[in-house]
Amino acid sequence: MRSRSRLEGRVVGSEIPRFKSRWFGILQVEVDGSEISLLMSGTVAQWFDTGEPVLLEVRRGSLRDGSRLEFDDYALWRVTEEGPVQAWPVFSRDYESQRLSPVTGEPVYTYRIRAREATYERDFEAVAELEQYHYASEKELVALWRCGACGEIMEANTKPTCPNCGTDE
Repeated sequence: MRSRSRLEGRVVGSEIPRFKSRWFGILQVEVDGSEISLLMSGTVAQWFDTGEPVLLEVRRGSLRDGSRLEFDDYALWRVTEEGPVQAWPVFSRDYESQRLSPVTGEPVYTYRIRAREATYERDFEAVAELEQYHYASEKELVALWRCGACGEIMEANTKPTCPNCGTDE
């Protein structure tokens, strides 16, 4: 595949594991008769329907085993009647704000913030922890957690230590 050219393709399927559905998914896309697996968040993968046309831009040298692209190896657009809409990577914008000294007008410090769509497992863990302070109390649970080591499912507002195997994975 050529670098930085947009290739036309079609969605042929997706795989979204039940307990990783927010932060992990695989979208299968057919381009020029070859099937490529695109690793992305499950939240984005669920937006696509089989047969839907897409545009794919691949970074040079990033196609693994000729059939798999990692999270940062590509960009993907949904084709709509109004034109292409970028679906991957997700929205991200950097902001910077300086705090100036009221006396000298010189910069005292600078805030740098990246605003972006939640994508990774740690993002959703952080969201659940923030929601506990906004919505929840000890009586109201906001999340189900799955132990990465043994598969135990636990209800908690923050990621707990597994009562079954003692890990916090």
